[in-house]
Amino acid sequence: MKIPKFLLIVVFILMRIIAIAQIDKKGMRLLEMEQFNQAKSEFRSSLKSINSAENWFYLGKIYAIQHLTDSARYCFSKIASADSKSSLNSVGQAISTYLSGNSTQALAILDKSIKSAVSSKEITALVEIAEARVMAGDTLKWTESLDKATSIDKKDIRPYLVAGNLYYGMSEKSQKALNVGLAAGRYQQVLYLQPDNLEALSKLAGIYIKIKNYTDCETMLNKILAKDPEYIPALKMLGELYYTIGRYQEASDTYGKYIELAEIAAMEAS
Repeated sequence: MKIPKFLLIVVFILMRIIAIAQIDKKGMRLLEMEQFNQAKSEFRSSLKSINSAENWFYLGKIYAIQHLTDSARYCFSKIASADSKSSLNSVGQAISTYLSGNSTQALAILDKSIKSAVSSKEITALVEIAEARVMAGDTLKWTESLDKATSIDKKDIRPYLVAGNLYYGMSEKSQKALNVGLAAGRYQQVLYLQPDNLEALSKLAGIYIKIKNYTDCETMLNKILAKDPEYIPALKMLGELYYTIGRYQEASDTYGKYIELAEIAAMEAS
């Protein structure tokens, strides 16, 4: 019996809602702000009640960022038991393989991961595949999984945001103006879909600092802090901006608040 198309759409929407609900939003917010210790604490706490592939993956990702490779591998190894069908399992395997020093094998695993992630419409896995590919040294094919993620849902901001972050990271290494422009374009796409997205606003403000557009940078950072006075990346960047343009008292006050919040985050995680 052929299943009506509208039922397939309903099932797809429900699957996305369930998947999103399994990700610890507070942990993801802390990860976004690079508050890694507190994010780890949040994910560990969440896993006591929600044994999800997503929470294990992002806990492992934080350990990998902090170069705690054994802990990262352990977390990635737990993904399959949480959800044997999640494509994040193979992404975690690829990162573990890369951490063991085998970039070629890691990229081969990620090639296979794309197929399963597309088949199951896992946008989370597809954006993480792009990040893992760049981590493993790919500078050519990493956009493929992001394009496929966008084809699944054109209104999902994550592929654009990750593309912006990866292009910007490449610009830091290569100093190529083209990558800065590509990064800015992706952040603008995020803001077209979500005008108040704080991460995209702060990353775009970072580009304004890079190109010495200090006026627009200050305007954007103040917009962020008007919405969230404790958004740590914006506080740090605004302090640095004030110092750069010679407003030293404001730099001291702003950067002091950033340090205070960062220390609070560290103490809460200890």
